Amino acid sequence: MSAFPDNLSYIKAELAWLDRVITRAIARQRQINQEINKVAKNATDRATAQWWRGFVNLDPAQGGREVPKEQNTNCLRVNERAEQSKQRGIFLALPQMCAHFQLNEFEKNVILLALAPEVSRRYEKLFMLLNEDDTNARLPTIDLALRLLSKNDKEWQTNRNSFLSQGKLLKKRIIKIIKRE
Repeated sequence: MSAFPDNLSYIKAELAWLDRVITRAIARQRQINQEINKVAKNATDRATAQWWRGFVNLDPAQGGREVPKEQNTNCLRVNERAEQSKQRGIFLALPQMCAHFQLNEFEKNVILLALAPEVSRRYEKLFMLLNEDDTNARLPTIDLALRLLSKNDKEWQTNRNSFLSQGKLLKKRIIKIIKRE
């Protein structure tokens, strides 16, 4: 396992992980939409599907979101390589910022999610697709970050606190929440 030679190599490795997370989310979303379309009879049924879906399709296997083993392994490899880079004196901005502000893994991934459209515009299209929003939501939303980066309801509740005004991301002005009109 070798150190990252530069910041861009590190960001690309992190974005490769994010691509896998997004790909799984899109596949899951398409599957849910297919299930809804089998039952929904009109636009109102589709709009309220998040509510009634739990009553119509009770499948305990879909209760929590499992994180694939290779996803955890990949995070460990990226973190090990980042640590090797640090030991060799190679500056990696995101890990340095996370260390400086004492950010957790979720907060780091929120920053990565926010940076993604700046690295590649294709993320804007992916976010629009995942946001299922007719108003062109090209940027990641709080809802999207929580859906993508939380494994279960308990983690979702804990991660939600990161977006409160006393959370590090907002308190330290690392991110800014833009309210849509």
